[in-house]
Amino acid sequence: MKHCLIIWLLTLCSTAWVFSQGALREFVIEKDDNPQVFYRGKGCTPDVGVIVFYSAIPDLKFSMPDTPGRLKSVSAYDKVNNCYVLCVQPTDTRIGGITQYSIAITGAGYKPMPAYMVSGITAGVAQYYKIKIEEDWKSAFESLQKEIAEMKEAVGGNQRNSATLFPNEVDQKPTFQGGDAEDTFRKWISENTSYPPIAQQHGISGRVLVQFVLDVNGSVRDVTVVRGVHPDLDKEAVRVISSSPKWSPAKKDGKSVQFFYTFPVVFRLNKGPDEKR
Repeated sequence: MKHCLIIWLLTLCSTAWVFSQGALREFVIEKDDNPQVFYRGKGCTPDVGVIVFYSAIPDLKFSMPDTPGRLKSVSAYDKVNNCYVLCVQPTDTRIGGITQYSIAITGAGYKPMPAYMVSGITAGVAQYYKIKIEEDWKSAFESLQKEIAEMKEAVGGNQRNSATLFPNEVDQKPTFQGGDAEDTFRKWISENTSYPPIAQQHGISGRVLVQFVLDVNGSVRDVTVVRGVHPDLDKEAVRVISSSPKWSPAKKDGKSVQFFYTFPVVFRLNKGPDEKR
């Protein structure tokens, strides 16, 4: 059985490689006419224009491929205000200067995007933009990722010991608050999860896949993220599952046993956090 699982896992990994480009997340850029935090000096001198990009993504790279000499500096990621500040040397449009500048933005794990065009760069004036993550949780590659994660668990790749059992290995599955875990635990998660403000502000959503062990006394332990979305969402998913009340443990041959569980916590903007199996 284990050999079959390994073969299936290898097949999924091979198929996943074909979809690897489609797996990359995308981000979108929007003009921010009402920024919550205004520019307050990031090394830009009065003779340059200022472009502020607000984002929850901490490792983006910026360049101006068409006019590299015009990009005077790019600040390090500001973790307090969640932004990058670009200092751009404008040209005099009255004598044929450049009216639009192309800005290339890249990040590890994100799909290459066309250069973003910015106009109206004026000395001493700041412009504000928001960079948001665009999620597509119905993609074929996401489905493959889920299967791969589950198969890795099934072959014992995630700290599973021989005393911890899976659904097909027990006589009676664990229950939560007297009901089926698929419904009662989902409802409890929905009522006790808080949407992280920074992620909400920057339009970040998605599903965090979490795994944990239900001990013989029904306690939740060893909570880890199998597939994350963003550090803030991942942290909240771990927090809420770690705070779970005790379950009724799984049974095998009439005895309580440890049980290995995987559960997704889904964060949806404008609908509140929810989870769906």
